[in-house]
Amino acid sequence: MKDAHGETFSNASQDYRLEGGKQNHDVFAFAGNAKICAEVHASTMTGGPEQEKRLAEALTLFAPDLSYRPTSSDYFTLATVFYQQSPMMGAPFYEGALKTIPTDTTDPDLITRRRIATDQIAIALGMNGNIKGSRSYAERGIKLDPTYPLNYYNLACADAEEGKVKDARVHLQQAFDRKANTIPGESLPDPTKNDSILKLKMDKYFWAFVQTLH
Repeated sequence: MKDAHGETFSNASQDYRLEGGKQNHDVFAFAGNAKICAEVHASTMTGGPEQEKRLAEALTLFAPDLSYRPTSSDYFTLATVFYQQSPMMGAPFYEGALKTIPTDTTDPDLITRRRIATDQIAIALGMNGNIKGSRSYAERGIKLDPTYPLNYYNLACADAEEGKVKDARVHLQQAFDRKANTIPGESLPDPTKNDSILKLKMDKYFWAFVQTLH
């Protein structure tokens, strides 16, 4: 079919009977290219010539912008939604946000977005057992933003997972030395309650150090 702008799109429909003699009619339209996939779905529960006419008219209103490219804000919004369901579901969208933020940005909003995205990906990968990947994101975060403490904290978690007591202590100290640079409303997690850090609890000197952090 052609939409109101003369663009071509594919469509499909399905009909099925409902209880009580009613009929459901669904129509779908699809358009896309190598970067974008768009879909619209409209339906009627009772049928009839007038509603069928309205369904056909609804398809002509389908005019997606296939030149659209997601912004960091778009990716970040999706990431936040999916992350709440499963951290690893949100991670690819946080990565998308990171790719659209210039590394040399001075925009406070973009810096905050980059900090959160980096932190969430590092946590997701760590929870999924990908310690190398988690460490990589934390190290990249430090390179771009050396004053932000959560990157050092995540490095300490990766160290603990790998049994690197000395490195974990160094990175925890670096994190708490920078705790004043957290995002407003954010605070450093309590390392005495962190599952990764707890794996080094048997080292009494390390654990005594951890208990001094606040």
